[in-house]
Amino acid sequence: MLAKFPTGWTIVLLLAGWTVLAALPLSAEPVYPETILTPGETDSLSRQLREEFSRLSGELERAEEAYDSGEFGPKNPALSDRFELARELAGILKEQIAAGSADSLLHARRGMADFTAFLRFFTEKKALYAAMRTAGEPRAISVHDFGAKGDGVTDDSTAFAAAVAAAAEADGAPVEIRIPAGRYLFRKLHSCSRTVDLFQNRERRWIPETRRAHLLLNGLRNVTLKGEDSGATLLFGDDNENGVVIAGCDNLRLENLTLRNLRAPFLQGEIVEVFPQEKALKVKADPRFLPPDDPLYRSGRPVCQSYDAATGTLIGDASHFFYNRRFEKLPDGSWKLYFLTFKPGLRPGQTLIVPARKNGCYMVLLSRSKLCVFQKITVLNSRSAAFLSEGNFAEEYRECRVLPDRAGGALLSSNADGIHCNSAWFGAFVSGCEFRNLGDDAFNTYNRGWFVEEVLPDGILTRRPVPAGTGFSILSLQDGSIRAEGTSQGAAAKKAGAKSLPMMRIDRPLPEGIVSYAGLEKKYSARQLQEMQSGLRKLELPDIIFPHDGRGGVGTVIRDSHFSGCRNNGLVLQASSVLVKNNRIDNFNGIGINIGALLQWREGFHPGHIRIQDNRISRASIGVRSAVQTARGYGGRVNCLRNIVLRNNRIEQCGRAFDLHNGVTEQNGTGEKK
Repeated sequence: MLAKFPTGWTIVLLLAGWTVLAALPLSAEPVYPETILTPGETDSLSRQLREEFSRLSGELERAEEAYDSGEFGPKNPALSDRFELARELAGILKEQIAAGSADSLLHARRGMADFTAFLRFFTEKKALYAAMRTAGEPRAISVHDFGAKGDGVTDDSTAFAAAVAAAAEADGAPVEIRIPAGRYLFRKLHSCSRTVDLFQNRERRWIPETRRAHLLLNGLRNVTLKGEDSGATLLFGDDNENGVVIAGCDNLRLENLTLRNLRAPFLQGEIVEVFPQEKALKVKADPRFLPPDDPLYRSGRPVCQSYDAATGTLIGDASHFFYNRRFEKLPDGSWKLYFLTFKPGLRPGQTLIVPARKNGCYMVLLSRSKLCVFQKITVLNSRSAAFLSEGNFAEEYRECRVLPDRAGGALLSSNADGIHCNSAWFGAFVSGCEFRNLGDDAFNTYNRGWFVEEVLPDGILTRRPVPAGTGFSILSLQDGSIRAEGTSQGAAAKKAGAKSLPMMRIDRPLPEGIVSYAGLEKKYSARQLQEMQSGLRKLELPDIIFPHDGRGGVGTVIRDSHFSGCRNNGLVLQASSVLVKNNRIDNFNGIGINIGALLQWREGFHPGHIRIQDNRISRASIGVRSAVQTARGYGGRVNCLRNIVLRNNRIEQCGRAFDLHNGVTEQNGTGEKK
């Protein structure tokens, strides 16, 4: 059945017994922000963009010529896909600049930062290949040379630290730290007070209390840690701390390793009886996992999920409900657990999972590093995200796996995301990976925005001002619209009332109606504001500032991978110039591919120029969504969604195939019956 929508879209609707696999070509006119440029400013910006685009286009042509002539090394998808995305982006920018309207020029100005990020990526990759070609073979050392036993009993922390220190003394000359097959136990924790900021050429203060690690890799260049033979397993003894922390590293590689905590950080047990009226379950807890009275459950509101014990398949209508940390120990040794929310699909015989999630306890934390590679890394459990990436440049995940430890009876792998990328200077390359049964999203990439604290006559109070000379947008959390755009003129300390915060100076007056915390403090109580900040209330939130600095995951590529059985979403794409190609995405409680901005979490900002191609998505609540999440839910004016292409994707057995608000310029594919 076909249905015509007022926007002119033609979409195949999901009917009982049928599965939507595709739709006919469609287009929808986005709702653009209000024009904030005068005619004179429009003409000036047009000239500026034309000159900048001409220069950058020339740089792209020269980079492609160098790639074709072998100056980047052998051709590979990590580079070829990025050149393809850069060419597409150049075409979009050319069209926007030629259109000449204020709205198209503002969109092009934001995209120019992305174009610059691509060119920096090509420059860095070419330079790395040239440096490694002349550096010679890496010097090999073994952790056994420094006293590591690998017997699963001896604490090998000091031996690994000594091997890493020896590699650091090479001062950038290539070193390979070899890790023979074995089980290496880590109990001692390491921290540092400072690390290197590779992007601002300065040292950066570190926060030891929240960045302690069993294995710390700080400031290394051209170092590889490689498991030999059948691989090595690293066992981490303190489940309140990170496993591996990588900070300020350049061209670091981790290869052929399995990572896990000694204890699986979640409760797992069979549901014996269901008490819907009490929002309670009788559970026979598996003694191999956490009991309800474990200290790891002293804080937080765990989000629970259920699996079929025989198949390990997520049960969607029995997942995503909150445990309130109340329990009773019953005479027969089982437990009665109480929940804040409940799901209608909960049944006896299902396996309940209650993750003891703690953000800040990651299996791998990658911070402020560039061109790092994870090859054949397997993560079997994690208190929070398996891989947490913050402020990095072009890391790669090749043939990595985040899987439950089925040999140990586990049905959950990571308590949170598989890969969580925050404010990347250039996006990740994910290829040949397999992620199963996670406690949140399989993949998420975004740039972090910051609330408007107060609007002053000479600037904006905000906790993270945009650097001088960088453009910014102010987005409404109420409807997703862009309220204002401008350029930062730098920051200065400012005291306003009881607050002492940086004030960002701006190049133009702001329009009326910008929502700030100072304004909300006049409308709501302190408790209401606190509840809104923590997400417990959705009354109203201040507008958000996002910089135009090319961060957030520009150039992200996800291809040839399989993501399955996660409690929340598959791929969350809050970045621009992204390619998602030839993946299997199935058995999700949430959305297969979620394109947009989760503004309520200060995540975004402008997910434009995204190509979703040749993927198979099944058994999700929604196959593909393009929308902005605001305080009012999904939808709104979503004027930062543009140039989204859905091509030859197969979507089946989903509650809805599509939830597309706008920004989609092409959509096609095929269909079949369930």
